[in-house]
Amino acid sequence: MKQLILLVFLIFFSSGLQAQDSSKARPIKQAEISFTEILHDFGSVSGDTTLVYRFIFRNLGQDTLRIYRLKSS
Repeated sequence: MKQLILLVFLIFFSSGLQAQDSSKARPIKQAEISFTEILHDFGSVSGDTTLVYRFIFRNLGQDTLRIYRLKSS
């Protein structure tokens, strides 16, 4: 009998926690960057050549995407 009462208590308590968590679930408004490519290899080039390549990206999130620093290698 004690085991049955304990089992009922555990089921009731755990379902209450799940219901409470799901009621608080809200989408987080944030920026999310997505690139079509993250790497480009120019191959072998001479030292006096100016090279340009454009990386295409999109903001898939709901907030403003801010880019503070860029670094090339």
